[in-house]
Amino acid sequence: MTTIISRYLTSERGNIAMLSALAMPVLIGAAGLGVEAAFWRHSDLELQQAADKAVFAAAMEKRAGSASEKVKTEATAVATANGYTPGTLTIHYPPTSGSYSGNTAAIEVALSREVPRFFSAIFSNEPVVNNARAVAIMQASGSACVLALSTSAPRAIYVSGSGVLNLTACNVMSNSNTSESVYVGGSGKLSADCLFAVGDISLNKSDSAKTTCTKNLTRVSPAADPYADVP
Repeated sequence: MTTIISRYLTSERGNIAMLSALAMPVLIGAAGLGVEAAFWRHSDLELQQAADKAVFAAAMEKRAGSASEKVKTEATAVATANGYTPGTLTIHYPPTSGSYSGNTAAIEVALSREVPRFFSAIFSNEPVVNNARAVAIMQASGSACVLALSTSAPRAIYVSGSGVLNLTACNVMSNSNTSESVYVGGSGKLSADCLFAVGDISLNKSDSAKTTCTKNLTRVSPAADPYADVP
């Protein structure tokens, strides 16, 4: 092989020079198309990552009861922060296609954008479009029979003194993002399936609250207002 290449490079015959001249544009074009295809693939993967993160943000907003415009604004902001450049962003809940079509617990984000042509523009001027789609399922942790809707009130759920609150087959949830979102103090006692809080849970004693779940959950996403649509 080395001998053949050496002869090729040192040949002074005119036909070799002519063949080289004819082959060079093809070789350069093939290399350029390979690089361009790799760029398109990278752009496609980047868009899918943006869709995955955007649908998570959209699901959190929807689960918290935000309006459609707020859901889309948040999804767009997260997608843009993760490499999405201006194109088309659509949100469907429930999704209109796929395995979760019609599932009211699911939300879908679809992104599309044009990517530039380079060498391939010699052969076609048709636009190259990247598409990405992601679906998230919003799962409820259970029914909250006590739900504090304030996002800033300290001790939004408050059991103290000698108060005893026994709740059966339901959870306690607070949307307050404070250090004492749920508070049980004094000789108070609280019994429920689980305690959830956007902020933190403060218990005066280790046995102040009894739950059937493994542990109390803090820093969770807020719950939607069940009466938001009621006049």
